[in-house]
Amino acid sequence: MTDSGSTDPTRTPPLPEVFLKRTISLINSNSDRNSVSLVCKDWYNFERLTRRHVSIRNCYAVSPEIVAARFPAIRSVSLKGKPRFSDFNLVPEDWGADVQPWLSVFVTAYPLLEE
Repeated sequence: MTDSGSTDPTRTPPLPEVFLKRTISLINSNSDRNSVSLVCKDWYNFERLTRRHVSIRNCYAVSPEIVAARFPAIRSVSLKGKPRFSDFNLVPEDWGADVQPWLSVFVTAYPLLEE
């Protein structure tokens, strides 16, 4: 018989916020930060709230509104308009790469954007 007040032995207690914030702030690589965000919901939230740079390699893969909602503290953005396959002349020269929707969203979402 189990006691309703007992804790689940299979669950690990959450890490203190101070430790989690400090740990994630020491991770600089975007790929490492992406991996860290997959650990659990707490790590996902701390990673998204502390990320300062985001790279969008295909502006058609995600909307600017989703990026602005997920990463509220961005200071730097790298934005590539055309998908990778356009480098091999697989799309017309004048196709795509419209950054205007991104600029419209980012100008209000990130007033402290530096680059």
